[in-house]
Amino acid sequence: MNHETNRQIYRRWAPFYDWIMQNRWFGSARQSIVKRARLQPNEHLLLVGVGTGLDFAYIPEGVRVTGIDLSSEMLEQARKKVHHSTIRLQQMNAEALTFPDETFDAVFFNLVLSVTENPRQALTEGIRVLKGSGRILIFDKFRPSNKSLSRFSQMLNKITRKLGTDVNRSFETIARDLPIHVVGNEPSLFGGRYRIIELRKGI
Repeated sequence: MNHETNRQIYRRWAPFYDWIMQNRWFGSARQSIVKRARLQPNEHLLLVGVGTGLDFAYIPEGVRVTGIDLSSEMLEQARKKVHHSTIRLQQMNAEALTFPDETFDAVFFNLVLSVTENPRQALTEGIRVLKGSGRILIFDKFRPSNKSLSRFSQMLNKITRKLGTDVNRSFETIARDLPIHVVGNEPSLFGGRYRIIELRKGI
């Protein structure tokens, strides 16, 4: 996957993305992420890969939200869900954020690290723009770190990558040696294939 391919894929996905992804299972996971983040009024939240804005419904009132996405078509759908002046949207590459260091109190990566071209660089950027006391929350699918790739998984991934997502990425590989520590890592959907991970700065 690369940035231009992703733009083309999500240009096609944008009109019916909500029809597929707006369901009680993913909604419950998004709620869990927000609950774990313990967001407070006037805190500043960055939604990396905001997509069509499905997270907006769960963000507490008074939290300032900045959402970025590579796809202008996905952002167009997200703008239809903006009903508060505290939400700001920008087209931006997750791997090259233009925000200053330590801008945000919390950073969410919901279903992002499995689709971006270089997930390690995206996570590195998220760490950079996070305040020292901030937290990163991730909801995504990752392969178990203690299992080798089966032939079926490799074949399946050839199909899913054409749809814009990589099902065989390892979180441990993505995050290895980055200046963060894991404070929560719990199974979520599909037998734990999806996980909810909470990170803090520092080793």
